[in-house]
Order: sequence, then C-alpha cells, then structure tokens
Amino acid sequence: MRPAFLYKPRRRSVLARIPAGRRYRFPERFLFGAATSSHQVEGGDTASDWWRYERLDGRVRNFFNYPEFAQHWKSDHWRRAEDDVRRMKEELGLGAYRLSIEWSRIEPHEGQLDRAALGRYVALCAALRAAGIRPCVTLFHWSSPDWIWDHAAEQETGWYEPGIVGRFARFCEAVVPALAPHVDFFCTLNEPNIFLYGGFSEGLLAPGHRRSDRALLPVLNNLLEAHVRAQAIIKRVRADAEVGIAHSFGVFEAASSWNPVEALLAAQVEQQFTWSLLDACATGTMSYRTRDGGLHRVTVPGLAGSLDFIGVNYYERAFVRVPALFDLRRLEVLHDHHGDKEIWPREIYTRGFLEVLEAAGRRYGKPLYVTENGRAHPDDRERAAYLREHLRTLGFALTERGLDVRGYFVWSLLDNQEWAHGFRPRLGLFEVDYETGARRLRPSGRAYAELLAARAIET
Repeated sequence: MRPAFLYKPRRRSVLARIPAGRRYRFPERFLFGAATSSHQVEGGDTASDWWRYERLDGRVRNFFNYPEFAQHWKSDHWRRAEDDVRRMKEELGLGAYRLSIEWSRIEPHEGQLDRAALGRYVALCAALRAAGIRPCVTLFHWSSPDWIWDHAAEQETGWYEPGIVGRFARFCEAVVPALAPHVDFFCTLNEPNIFLYGGFSEGLLAPGHRRSDRALLPVLNNLLEAHVRAQAIIKRVRADAEVGIAHSFGVFEAASSWNPVEALLAAQVEQQFTWSLLDACATGTMSYRTRDGGLHRVTVPGLAGSLDFIGVNYYERAFVRVPALFDLRRLEVLHDHHGDKEIWPREIYTRGFLEVLEAAGRRYGKPLYVTENGRAHPDDRERAAYLREHLRTLGFALTERGLDVRGYFVWSLLDNQEWAHGFRPRLGLFEVDYETGARRLRPSGRAYAELLAARAIET
C-alpha cells in the first residue's frame, strides 16, 4: 500500500503557528522525563506472552536478524538499571522516569509471586527517588504472563474472559503496596486503544488476532474494568497518588482533501479511536461503534471520574481513505511509515499535537502529561528536530494558551524493540549497541539535557 501522504494533494502546514523570537520558560514544577516499557528494554523474561509471540515465525520484523544478545536481553535494562539511573541523573538531568512493571516477572506462574523480582522493582524506584527522579509506574504496558492464554483456544481465554480482571487485580495488590513508599504517580494502562485494535483486530501485536469489532467487546470491557480495579487499589493504598491512563492520541484527516465522505469518516474514526475511551472515564459509559454500523454501550461501575490526569501519547496524524465512494466497509486508515518504522513519524506535525492538547484540556478539565513523544530516524538531527518542534509547541501551549500540562516524557530513554517492528527503529536518547548493550548519549539527548538545565526554549 502506498504511503498515506500521497493521497493528500494539498497538505496543511505541518507546524503549529508559533511566534518567532520568543523564549518560553517551563515552570519549576514541570516534569521533564523519558519513558520505557519493561518488555521492550529489560530482557531475560521468558514468561511473557510477547516472549513467545516474537519467536513465532513472521510475528516480529527482523527479529532474528539481530544478535542473540538483543533477542534475549533487549536493551539490557534489567541488569543495568542502576547504571541507567546514574545516566539519567548525570548525563540527562531528568526529573522523572516512566517505567512499566512486567506482570510476568512478578507472577511467572499463576498464583506464584517472585518476591525477588518485585524487590528489584522496589529498589529501582527507591534509587530513582534518591537521585531526585520521580518514578511514574505503568502497571500494564501490553505484555501479559503467557499462562493467561490457552494457545489451543486463545480466542476464548486471556483478555477475552472475565477472570482476567481478577487476575490483574491480584497482580496490582502485590505490586502497588510494595511500590507505594516510593511511587505516587501511576498509569494503570498504556494505550488501551492500540492494544485493543492492534492485538485483537489488526493482528499487529500479541496475541495477533484478526477478529470482528463485535468480538472485541469483551476485551474492551475487561480493559475498562481492569483500570477501575487498579485505580481503586492505588487509591486505597495511597490516597494522594495521581492515577491516569497513558492514551494514544490519533489525529485523523481525509486522505483526499476534496472528498467530504472521507472528511466525515475521519472525524468518526478520531472520535472512536481517540476520544471514546476518555469520554467513558468521564461518564462511566463507553459508546463503541462497530464497522458494520452497530452501536454498543459498555457501562462499568466506578469508571466515571476515575482519572486524576490524562497521559497524552502523541506521534503523528493518520489518513482515512475510502477506495470506493459508497463502499464504507472498505474504509482504510493509512500511515506513512512504509512498514518498517525505521523513519517514524516521517513528518513533524505539531499542529496536531497542539490540537489534541487543547481538545483534551477543554474536554475533560484534567491535568495533562505528555507521557510519550519521540521519533525513530537514522539521522539524529531529524530526531532532534522532532523533539525541538514539539517542545516549542508545548512551551507555546503552556505560556500563551494557558494549558495545564505538567510534564513531558520522551519516548524513549533507550533504543528498544519496537514491538512487532523489531529492533530496526531507533528512538532512544541513548543509542544501544545490540551486540553488547553499551550505551552512548546521542546529540539529540545532549540537546534535551541542555533544555532541561535551562528550563526554557527559544522559538
């Protein structure tokens, strides 16, 4: 399939309109950080469903083209965590670090907790606090223990069955009290919208299913209930903790600027993908529209008002295309990363970034944290340009639009396995040698460190 941008003959300016010659200062309490997820960087965990998934033929691009060190140890963060904390402090000057807890490490066999693994996470969070770095913990970042699945009948087990909510809550009951002395900032879920569609509809993420929208309803309900249970556990253990969801914000436009049908459908896709789950966290009921025209409502007790903040994961815009004008069932959502994501996102579209920040702030009245933003590119100057333009836009949003944005986390601290796209995309502030695990701070990382030290950016 051709890249999406070829279908838009006249593209709008990709950068938000920001006055030149300004200097935007960030508040002293504003958090500058970086983010990772456990499965992508830790390595050495053979109990997760992703460990199995990535070894199945064709499931992860270029996986076996990389050294055995990377296949097993990823970016080796599990064994090098203390040194990585030192680098965060000394080489970057970070004020915060977003990490996830690997459920399969804590509970490698159902009902059997690994106290040593839990202790290692506790020690990591304590070390971050001691270094003046605030840990933000994500409890579910897409990988689950492999034991939740019956691989002979996957589509009846795992995240499809109601029992998963109690199992996830048991994991949270073990983890949250142990971390609470050091952690007051939690994301219950990472990008549940991407997990839902990528894993259960498009077959791009574990478990790799391609099912109808209606078949996804039990998974959606279980994700919402899992969030509610986790939020309740966190608040019971530490009432002053901030609890949110790191949500993927997609900006969708018509692939053909002349086509009003595509424009209308792009708005509907954006509502479904970006806003419907957050609307549900405000109201308690999610409206879920299937591609066959059905409208379903999922109501979850305790969901309304369950977010203290909204985590904004923003990267790019996408395009909606209808190949045949009246055949809406063939609607396509197109991206421009050409499949391998070595360059992703290809464009710098800060106008979309500003739009979602303003819309989220206006729509929900909650504090915002940019919990992910970054770029894969073989030319580090392009990575630096992406970060610079988004930080300029963020400075404008804070200073001139008065938005309540309280932190910014670069994705990613380290080069990592970019899920099904393998190791080819390089997103790290630190470059990782996949033969040895050695780290080197990129020039884009040094530029980010300089901005953190100045707490200001020039336009």
